[in-house]
Amino acid sequence: MRRTPNRAQILEANNRIRRGNTPLPTKLDEGYVALRIPTDDYKVLRVLFPDLESEDPQIRLKAWKALEASEVGDKYRVQERSPLQVKRSNNHGIIVK
Repeated sequence: MRRTPNRAQILEANNRIRRGNTPLPTKLDEGYVALRIPTDDYKVLRVLFPDLESEDPQIRLKAWKALEASEVGDKYRVQERSPLQVKRSNNHGIIVK
């Protein structure tokens, strides 16, 4: 059985990936890795972004994009935000392990 990393391990791995010291995961069926979120943090994020749990895929996708673009999502990002993303997030303010 594979052991689930704890919060500190996940956030440190995110930092290493952002600094370029660790490559991004490449085995993906669809999409790309944008965020790595500890399970306990995800529970809090669902309160801040309730549409993450929406049954409607369009609404759910919009909520994930809002989280990804927000300052709240910065510590979960595996890549630095571009200056344009930072500007957009300041105007209005995914893998769970």
